[in-house]
Amino acid sequence: MTTNESSSPAARPQRGPGSYFNDVDQLIEKTSLETVLQHYGLPLPAEHAREHRMECVFNPDCADTSYGKLSVSLDAARRIFCHSCQTRGNLLTLIHGLEKRSMPAGGRLRGQEFKDAVAKLRELSGLESPGSAANTRTVEEIATPVRQAVASVVNTPLRRHDKEAARALADLHADLVADVEQMSPEAAQYVRSRKWMTADLLEEWGVGWIPGNGRSLFRKNYLVYTHRNERGEVVSYSGRNLSFEEKYLKWVRDGKPEGKKPAKHRFVSGFHRGVELYGGHASRLDEPYVQDSLERFGVVVAEGMNEVLRMTALKVAAIGLGSNRATDAQVEKIARFARSAGRNRVLLLPDCDEEGEAGFQLLLWRLAEERIDVRLGWSSQMFDGKYANRQPEQLSDNEWAEISGDVELAGKYDPGWRRSGAGGEIGDRRFEGAVSDAGKRRAALRRGPGEVRAGGRDPRRCRSRSIGVVGQLRGSRAPARRRRALIVEPVFGLSERRTGSTVLPR
Repeated sequence: MTTNESSSPAARPQRGPGSYFNDVDQLIEKTSLETVLQHYGLPLPAEHAREHRMECVFNPDCADTSYGKLSVSLDAARRIFCHSCQTRGNLLTLIHGLEKRSMPAGGRLRGQEFKDAVAKLRELSGLESPGSAANTRTVEEIATPVRQAVASVVNTPLRRHDKEAARALADLHADLVADVEQMSPEAAQYVRSRKWMTADLLEEWGVGWIPGNGRSLFRKNYLVYTHRNERGEVVSYSGRNLSFEEKYLKWVRDGKPEGKKPAKHRFVSGFHRGVELYGGHASRLDEPYVQDSLERFGVVVAEGMNEVLRMTALKVAAIGLGSNRATDAQVEKIARFARSAGRNRVLLLPDCDEEGEAGFQLLLWRLAEERIDVRLGWSSQMFDGKYANRQPEQLSDNEWAEISGDVELAGKYDPGWRRSGAGGEIGDRRFEGAVSDAGKRRAALRRGPGEVRAGGRDPRRCRSRSIGVVGQLRGSRAPARRRRALIVEPVFGLSERRTGSTVLPR
């Protein structure tokens, strides 16, 4: 049998590097769903799941139906299907929906819609934009991004939104009911079960139940929260499902079926929550308790909105992720806040369950890489395990006194190590960086020939209790192998030895 030379790979014509269709199938296979969702600030799939369910991005009416979930398979094809509007496709179709918030014309991606989706997929995967002369790399030459660059997306303040319907919602928080006597029975019961959730606190934060007045984004079974950007402008609203606990227990009794886990919160379509921090508006810095809290604990980070409200009731300045996993944009903000106003310190208060601790373990590591002095306030194992499966919103005054006392008595924030960071901005506030006098004295006493200057820390013995980093140096005479060693003690059960060019924060 003869071989058709024209069909051999070597004889096939090579497609130009500017083609929109170059390696599209491989590109879909190589690009993880996590990369796409993280870029748009959306929740990530559960670990080891075979399918991910999310709000439909093609039709807002799907959220009001019992089948309004979009299923995304986690195999190489990344097939998607909405059980309500019947939209189906692949990762390109999902990207089109995330960008346009509508179904493809004719039900399938064609022409310019297809090209635009491919261009966005190439951007998310790290390739140059189509048509670029530098765009000569193939998919195999690109490593799957471990960490997405800080997202360039922003949330437009509702009062400046290009859609009239969105602008009309800018003052929706004024319609929220904070008096339990005027709430629905479900909402009133939810608020009364949290004695710290006072009417004054709810009004201050723009939280409450919304009556059916024609402007309602949520059904009566939701408690609505107002979300503001760093400058204090309203950018969105979210709703807490008041039936979540009941639905969650049923999901557990049914054996935790994949793709059926109920959602605790519902966010407005188009809101990029991964680029905001709940409670991160700069006007809070005018509150005296915020300044005192920053002095004592640095920037306190929790998971949800209720955690931030509970900490506020305890006179603690906390910010919330809106999830158990921080996006790159949120990590950048937390680090900036810590350097600007928190003396380079962060205190983490995760939900003390498996998912919450797993997400905050990653956040702790990321902040440590940013040279932030980060400490864990509690966990399921600390305090003899008494806080296992607890959330910060459930803390009593006495329990918080125990936890905060442990933080302060542990001596983590040695005055000689205190710094206000490198300075920076939060919203429209400007902070100047400075090293404390005690730190300067330590630095002057302990610097010597051949030693690394570490901003007041002893370069021969640097101990950071936040992540258990211990480095032992003997000046310039220590063996190179020992100078490079960096030992990380167990954190959330993690133990690893790493090497690097230096062990000291610069």
